[in-house]
Amino acid sequence: MKGSKKAFVGKWKKAKSVSGYQVRYSTASSMKKAKTKSTKATKLKVSGLKSKKKYYVQLRSYRKLSGKTYYSAWTKAKTVKNR
Repeated sequence: MKGSKKAFVGKWKKAKSVSGYQVRYSTASSMKKAKTKSTKATKLKVSGLKSKKKYYVQLRSYRKLSGKTYYSAWTKAKTVKNR
C-alpha cells in the first residue's frame, strides 16, 4: 500500500480461480463505518480521503459460482498513512 495526500493505491498478487476482490478501509482499527470497493484487477486506487490520517485496509477475494458468491476471509489489516 502506498499513500499520497488524499488517496492510496493497493496492489496484490493474483489469486487462482477468483472472480474479483474487495478492499475495505476505515480510520478505525475495528473497521467500524468501513467503506468497501470491488474490483476485478489486482490494483486499486482509492481517492477522496482525508489527508494526514491513518487508514486501515483489508482485502478479500470472492468467486461467483452457480449464481452464488463465495468470499474468503479478510486479510490482516495494513495501515496506510496519508500525507
